[in-house]
This record gives sequence, structure tokens and C-alpha cells, in this order.
Amino acid sequence: MENRKYLPEIWVYCETNEKGLTRGSQELLGKARSLADEMDCMVTAVLFELAGRKSGAQAAICFGADIAYHFLSSCGMDEAAQAQAIEEKLNEE
Repeated sequence: MENRKYLPEIWVYCETNEKGLTRGSQELLGKARSLADEMDCMVTAVLFELAGRKSGAQAAICFGADIAYHFLSSCGMDEAAQAQAIEEKLNEE
């Protein structure tokens, strides 16, 4: 496969709970991995988690993500704040 940094991406917004990735997120990552392999692209997982919870980032990689963006969020962080956090992370790279 060519340089993965410049390939298209499938993004998966992953939900977590006190145990880590939810089953639905695990299934979505698996499906995204299958599609990405067919399309020759990457899978990117995005996780917003509360401090003190088990991180789902490593699990996201295990379930098929090539990259996992992990953000610690405060309770009640709305979609606009999440979108801004993602934008700021992408502008860093």
C-alpha cells in the first residue's frame, strides 16, 4: 500500500463507556476496516472520553482503526465544542 498519510479516510465517531469502546463502535470500526481495505484508504477513530475512564483509543486500533484521535472531554461537552477540538487537532498536523 502507498504512503498511508495521503490516502482518503473513513472516520468513525466512537462511543465509550466505563469499560471502553461500546459494542456498536466496535462493529462500526470493523465495517469501516472492511470498506477501507476494499477502497484502499485509512480508518480514523475519533473518541471523546471522560477523564478517569478506560481509554478506548488502543481498542479502536485493535478493532480496525489506523489512527485514533483521543480527546478528554468534560461532562456535557456539546457537538460544537467537539467539532472545534477536532479542527484544532487537525490544524496541528
